[in-house]
Amino acid sequence: RAVHVINWEAIYGPVPKGCALIFKDRDTTNCDVSNLLLVTRAELARMNQKGLISTFPELTETGLRLAQLINATTKRRKERR
Repeated sequence: RAVHVINWEAIYGPVPKGCALIFKDRDTTNCDVSNLLLVTRAELARMNQKGLISTFPELTETGLRLAQLINATTKRRKERR
């Protein structure tokens, strides 16, 4: 098992199905819980698609919010059709 997952689970419990942990600063050696971000697979896909994961933790957190907004907008548009 990966160290970052063990660290996360020690504080927050198991990673829910359909979710993933990403490193806010893209540094996979920085396994501190403060550097981890829990995202859904859909959010992760959108973040990768749009290049929203940064080496700056604050920008990655903002990228997550943007991915959530894009996904919600896409879902609402599909519901209207």
